Amino acid sequence: MTSTTTTTVKSWRWLTPAARLARMRELVAARGWRLVTDEPRGHLREWHGDAGLHVGWMEFHNHGVRALWVEADDEPTRDAAIESLTAELPSWSAEVLRRDAFADDLRTRLIAARAWTLAATSEPSLIAGLPEALLELARHDNPVARLAVLDLAYVARQILPDATLALARERAEQDREHTEQWQHLVSLFEDDDDR
Repeated sequence: MTSTTTTTVKSWRWLTPAARLARMRELVAARGWRLVTDEPRGHLREWHGDAGLHVGWMEFHNHGVRALWVEADDEPTRDAAIESLTAELPSWSAEVLRRDAFADDLRTRLIAARAWTLAATSEPSLIAGLPEALLELARHDNPVARLAVLDLAYVARQILPDATLALARERAEQDREHTEQWQHLVSLFEDDDDR
């Protein structure tokens, strides 16, 4: 089952690295949808279709993650549109996100952890298991993995305040290579708590 996040009248899908904007453009052109927003620097494309349908493509380059959203007042229209698009654009399922975030291959793991963290910020059902995935990645031998978690912990702070603070404190004590960066994150989190 693919994980779909629905907020009010908007549904989101988190796309795998195999999803390409060129393919998305082909799909919307075939449906006759009209491009209304094209912000390459803002990493946002938006199209309007029939019956109040709005479709968007967002790229979170700092995380290496892509998302697709569909907005419509009519739930069946919204669901049909997102299902037809994701039949052509590979998207993450909750199960695959969780599996890949613990994969042996570090590249696979980093991409999945990034997508999972961003998806969980808008879909509470995806939070379970995320703190453990981030902690395990933060303890990885590879410094790239540990630095990636600095960013992910900051993003996850809004949904996992206690877990991310505990993670940052642990890493500030144990990650000798990046103690200063972790300590800075601890300070940011503690300052947030004081407000």
